[in-house]
Amino acid sequence: MRTTKTIGRFGIGILGIFLAGSVVGCAADAAEGGEDEVLGQTQQAASVVSPCVSNGSKDLCSGALMSFSDGTYVRYWRSHALSGDGRGIERAVVVVHGAARNPWAYFDHVQDAAALEGVRSSTIVIAPYFPTAEDAGSNERYWDENGWKQGDLDLKKKAISSFAVVDHIVGRLTDKRYFPDLKSIAISGHSAGGQFTQRYAAASPSPPAGYAIRYVVANPSSYMYLDDRRPSGFGFVHPLAATDRPCYVTSFNDYKYGLERANAYVRQNDRSTLISRYKSRNVIYLLGTADTSTEKEDAVDTSCPAKLQGSNRLERGRNFDAYMEIVHKTYHRRIEVVGVGHDGEAMFQSLGGRMALFR
Repeated sequence: MRTTKTIGRFGIGILGIFLAGSVVGCAADAAEGGEDEVLGQTQQAASVVSPCVSNGSKDLCSGALMSFSDGTYVRYWRSHALSGDGRGIERAVVVVHGAARNPWAYFDHVQDAAALEGVRSSTIVIAPYFPTAEDAGSNERYWDENGWKQGDLDLKKKAISSFAVVDHIVGRLTDKRYFPDLKSIAISGHSAGGQFTQRYAAASPSPPAGYAIRYVVANPSSYMYLDDRRPSGFGFVHPLAATDRPCYVTSFNDYKYGLERANAYVRQNDRSTLISRYKSRNVIYLLGTADTSTEKEDAVDTSCPAKLQGSNRLERGRNFDAYMEIVHKTYHRRIEVVGVGHDGEAMFQSLGGRMALFR
């Protein structure tokens, strides 16, 4: 038996009881500086003294995160320039957008959460953009609509993993020349961004010592399991051993649902490294207690590999947390936000969301 925090949307907390049971980066395609190149005439300047605030406009606070010798670039939204004077910035939140590919919205959600927490002036918020071909500008790197969620290479040049984009951000944040006062970094994402964050937590390299790094995984539709066991009424077993399994396909343990047949970025690590790294990391599962739809129309993954993890996002999150505890003896943190469904804004701005991001 374990305890888990269950927190009301507006901060009324109770203590709930949970019963367990029922070619990768860009070495050959290196970014050549150019961070914060202005990509529009309406961009607001960002500085430590006055964070850039987009106020719901996707035309503000964006810049070129990575610029390449061929003229292509990766875009991002940010409260402060990564190439500027970051003195006074003590914490960073990198937030990954969902399937709607709207980084400007998630940038606003986390900025507002920082304001509610009283830490906006000392927090840098960064929201990278992983567009598809239909979304991208003429020289902008873009990804497959599902590939970006799991660290696949961009489709324009087939040279940079979406995970390597976040590596680039973390590398700049941990450069003392730019952010000498930074102490903590939260890599976070809701829904499809939560899928990204959970896989990234296992596959990404360790940052330099001296930083408190956390991975906030909010309401994803599926998880990457570390072996071939899945939840059942008999505990965690291979699906073929579970008479109550909802379905079965031989590919149930393929990446992104498991570690088989992973992409190039993930394959940089052997299996034991991936498992030990994930177990050692500060992962927080942020779940809405009303995120219980089972319908594909609500963007729930209804594939067989996902169904083997549970019937809905809330159940899948609880199951995976229990799996880590029971199978891998690993105690990550789980925060449940009462009454909130599949709503990134409400999740991150709730008391539980702010605890996950900032405390």
